[in-house]
Amino acid sequence: MSLVCHVTGNPPPHVLWIRGSDNSVLAKNTTVVLPNVTRADSGLFQCHAWNGIGKNASSNVTVDVLCKYFMVWLVM
Repeated sequence: MSLVCHVTGNPPPHVLWIRGSDNSVLAKNTTVVLPNVTRADSGLFQCHAWNGIGKNASSNVTVDVLCKYFMVWLVM
């Protein structure tokens, strides 16, 4: 699963993804990838953007994982 933070600005903004439960930095770009998502990945994720000019911006997204998904590949 991927979370994308769409930002624009001049100069181009710096972007940081943070996990809300422990404030850990997940990515230092516009996209954070969560491979093999499980219920443990549920929670708040924050995207922070700044470019040193004007106001900093942030946005939150809450991810709810209700069950673990399995991908099955069929080869014929």
